[in-house]
Amino acid sequence: MLDLHWMLERLQSNGIDSVVVVDLSPGWLPVSVVRVIVPGIESWAIDRGRLGQRAARVWRENISLLGKAIVTVQESRENAR
Repeated sequence: MLDLHWMLERLQSNGIDSVVVVDLSPGWLPVSVVRVIVPGIESWAIDRGRLGQRAARVWRENISLLGKAIVTVQESRENAR
């Protein structure tokens, strides 16, 4: 269960304050099994064509950074000529 506590701390440190954890561990088997539901987390596993708000924001920020980097490289090449 240390992995679960570590993951819950990581989620909380990133602003996720609502998590549902269901213990599915079989009593007759010495293993831990949990199902974790995190409202608000996006996943492309079901619908790869749709982004949630956080994923869309990160996508836009990274595309913007990429665009700025491309402009910087182009300007450097032009100045080197």
